[in-house]
Formats: sequence, structure tokens, C-alpha cells
Amino acid sequence: MKLTKELIESKIKNVEYLVKDLEEGPRLTLCFITMNNGFISTGQSACIDASSFVKEDGEKYAYEQAFSKLWELEAYVVKEEQYQKDLRLAEYTAVINEIKKLKSHMFNTGD
Repeated sequence: MKLTKELIESKIKNVEYLVKDLEEGPRLTLCFITMNNGFISTGQSACIDASSFVKEDGEKYAYEQAFSKLWELEAYVVKEEQYQKDLRLAEYTAVINEIKKLKSHMFNTGD
């Protein structure tokens, strides 16, 4: 399986943003990406000067941060699935080889 942006995006159920003006600090934008399985990835961005705040930019940067976390998690899932598949194949092959040995010994077929 190839991990793509589109594959990850297809697993997103919802995206929400929250903009908060901090008392002594920047205007903060939080992004919450909820996946189909209920997992939530979060990202944030901050604008030091609230007078230059652009909502779309804050959302873009917060989303990118939250999405980048999903890349790592999804990459792990893909790698783990491949590892488990390879492990099952190796176990299956070992069982088949053992059956062939037993068959050869039992029936002297030479296989």
C-alpha cells in the first residue's frame, strides 16, 4: 500500500478550528482533525501581532501541523501492516515446508 495525502484525507471525518486571543500573547489558532475512527490530531499556529491576523493563514498553518502528525501515524500503520503480512507469510511458508517434510518421510515420495 502506498501512503498518499489523498489516502489520509479520505480517512478524515471532520476538521474544526478554534481562534483564541490570549491575554498576554499572540492570537492562537487551533485545528482539530477528527479521523473516521475517532482519533483526533491537533495543530496550532500563532500570530504575534493580532492586528495582522489572517484567519485563513492561521487555519492553514494549524491544519498543516495537525496533518503532519497524521503522516507519521499512518506511516507506522502501513509499515506495521506490511510487517504483519510478511510475518504471516513466513509462518505459513514454514508450516508448508514442515508438512512437505512429514509427507516425504511418511510416504517416501521424495518431495
